[in-house]
Amino acid sequence: MSSKPTEKESGQELQVGPSVEQPGKQPTEPSHPNRQTTVYIAASHRQDRSTEAKMESARKASLNYSEETGQPLYINEAGEAIKPEDVAEE
Repeated sequence: MSSKPTEKESGQELQVGPSVEQPGKQPTEPSHPNRQTTVYIAASHRQDRSTEAKMESARKASLNYSEETGQPLYINEAGEAIKPEDVAEE
C-alpha cells in the first residue's frame, strides 16, 4: 500500500491550486523549491491558523511552485498545500 495520501484514503477532496500561464523561467525539478514556496507550504499546514489564512498561503505557494516547476500544487479542504509528487495516483 502506498504511503502517499489519495483522495479515498484522506477522505478529503483535492483541488488543483492556481498556476501561472507561462512560467517566468525554465521549470526546475520539484525537489529544489525556493525558500518562499517552502514557507507558504509550511504556513498552509500550521494548525493555529484559520482555514481562510491557510487557503491564502496555499494559493501563494501554488503560484510560486507553478512558476518554478510548471505544475500547480493541490489544495485540500483544510487549506493545506500538497505537492503533486506527494499525492498517489488512484
